[in-house]
Amino acid sequence: MFLSTTKKNRSNLNHSISNHFDNFWQAFDDFFDHSLGNLNQYISNTDGSLSFTLDVPGFNNGDLVVETNSKYRTISVRGEVKNDYSHRSVNNTFSVPETHDFENPGVVLSAGVLTLTFKKLENGAEENIKQIPIKIDTTNI
Repeated sequence: MFLSTTKKNRSNLNHSISNHFDNFWQAFDDFFDHSLGNLNQYISNTDGSLSFTLDVPGFNNGDLVVETNSKYRTISVRGEVKNDYSHRSVNNTFSVPETHDFENPGVVLSAGVLTLTFKKLENGAEENIKQIPIKIDTTNI
């Protein structure tokens, strides 16, 4: 028996196969996103403080290390949690502007959320903004 297909049938078949592969890879990606955990991070800057927030579900206080580097004014969060079913790690570094108190950060871990807060300095480094005039070259006019 000979199977004949038209161009339209082949196109539908190709589209159907493509959809199945797309669905398979999406399910694969979703599985790993949830099992490895996408750790969300948020940055908020209000008049009074600068906050870095990391979602770190499953991490306890002893699982995380927070370090500052005064030379580069950065703060780093590292940690790792392993068990029989999963392995999660976090390694994030944030830069702290000179307008905020780098020496006394607030670090709070609550319900799987780590928040690093830096208060704005009262007399912090002011931005030195200077407008530079543009010269017009009239030699080619």
